[in-house]
Amino acid sequence: MKTQAFGIFEGGGAKGLAHAGALKAAENKFEYIGVAGTSAGAIIAALIACRYEADEIYSKGNPSGLFSADLTKLLDPGEWQSISKVRREFLKSGGIRTTKIARRRKLAVWLICCICIAVFVTSLLLGGLALYSLGSLAVFLLLLLLCSQKSRSTTADLSLLFMQWIQFHIRALRYWKLIRTVTKNHGILTTQIFHTWLNDVLGEKLRQHDPAFQPSGNDGCVTFADLPIPLKIIACDFKNRKMRVFQSPQDDQISVADAVCASMSIPVAFVPKEIENELYVDGGIMSNFPAWVFDTERKTAPRLTPTIGFRLIDGRVSSAGTEDRRFLQHMSDVSYSAFFGDNTLETRNVSTLHELKLRVKLDLLDFDANKDEKDAVYDAAYRDAKDCLSEKVHRPPDARMAQILKIVEQAVRRELNHEGHLRISILLPTDINHLQVVYSINMNNEFDCDDRLVLGKHQGCCGKCWESVDIIVCDLEDAKTTFASKWNMDKYQQRLVRETLKSLCSVPILSQKEPLDTLEGKRGAFLGVMSLDSDDDMVDKFRETASQPQNILVECAAVLATRLQDGVWA
Repeated sequence: MKTQAFGIFEGGGAKGLAHAGALKAAENKFEYIGVAGTSAGAIIAALIACRYEADEIYSKGNPSGLFSADLTKLLDPGEWQSISKVRREFLKSGGIRTTKIARRRKLAVWLICCICIAVFVTSLLLGGLALYSLGSLAVFLLLLLLCSQKSRSTTADLSLLFMQWIQFHIRALRYWKLIRTVTKNHGILTTQIFHTWLNDVLGEKLRQHDPAFQPSGNDGCVTFADLPIPLKIIACDFKNRKMRVFQSPQDDQISVADAVCASMSIPVAFVPKEIENELYVDGGIMSNFPAWVFDTERKTAPRLTPTIGFRLIDGRVSSAGTEDRRFLQHMSDVSYSAFFGDNTLETRNVSTLHELKLRVKLDLLDFDANKDEKDAVYDAAYRDAKDCLSEKVHRPPDARMAQILKIVEQAVRRELNHEGHLRISILLPTDINHLQVVYSINMNNEFDCDDRLVLGKHQGCCGKCWESVDIIVCDLEDAKTTFASKWNMDKYQQRLVRETLKSLCSVPILSQKEPLDTLEGKRGAFLGVMSLDSDDDMVDKFRETASQPQNILVECAAVLATRLQDGVWA
């Protein structure tokens, strides 16, 4: 049985090919009830929203896969050739050859000295405040160069930088037409060919599921209203300096292909996309990994519904230490930090997020990667996703668990001879540090707000049970004054606890498939906590029962463990 999940796909230009390999690894585990993405991630998310499978997107043995063809054919052929030449010359040529560095450094130093002297002499002859300031600056640079002769590294850095500056401008003159295109259109490549292709493949897939399907948008465009799976796409409205989330229902009549093209329009490389009289560029500028985008949907989805995040990690060998590419490498690192840096702000408060970190040895604009390179990216992503999915993660709640809890309640009442108030809940880890109620019985009263209580390790009776992997009993009357000193809870957590409760017992739920003969074995087998509490004074009964080697509490926890083990995907 597949687990329902939200899917988040990070942007990364040509790196997005890795998503296909990761999708293949996760395909048999998840059924997506909502997908979102930025840039290349938006492309993948749109395809999944139309129910494309991993092999249909890319597969080593499927030459008809969507990404198996030459991806550069989906771009402007002529302009792409120009970009390729620039990339080869400026980014992949390695800059100035190391065999010529020493001679060119010496030449650059004397050239800078001559320019500084000429500027200073001119300022003296012509006069004027501006030229005088410029002349003073020239003298300063001249003195800096002369004084730095004792430090070869300083002289080398200054001369090399100046040499690369001159070399850059000489080369730039050869691409004057390309520069004019950028200044005129604010980008080089258009997305018209890709737009047509994407709209066609989306429509084709929807017609496979429904032969009578007709796109609801103008000019036969597939819109957000046509999609069987909710889709959210992130773009940047740069003129208004704000982020735009294209989604249903407010964007039902907007073309999905338009939104994807807006999200993938990398600044300078692509011309900004116009939608409803607004211009958009790559959404990665604002949020490249929008794990937060389903915050509202998570509140109404079953608890523990996982959010699977497909992340793109740079897997290339850094060349930051090479002398001749120091400045270019610096600019590359800055760009990558902007798009692929720390995603803490995008992922905070998403407690059910599970990241699949995919190492990719492609650059943003490596759309011309050959089959061997694509296969290598696919294989690496498949392996990385498999490794990430090997961790134990709970499925969303099972409706049948309520029936099992009812049986547990009857058994506990009979054994403890108790007919009064009794609540039973199961708390499961939402991440490696926090527990929350996922299943419960008799917690539907208006005063039962503690089903929203989140406890960390060491916090409360349940947190101490998790830490010690042992039965813990708590006198809740005493805890009203010792919640901070004894139970490590803050006042906000304490306020969520039902005020009339007097007694609480927490029992660890341990997997029967794991070794239980050591403390570390028990911690490895930990699945969650069974919590029993009451408005009646049952502290002594709980303690007496817990002290017995064979007791009803442990037996009930074992029954729950059997069911929970079936609810773990691994």
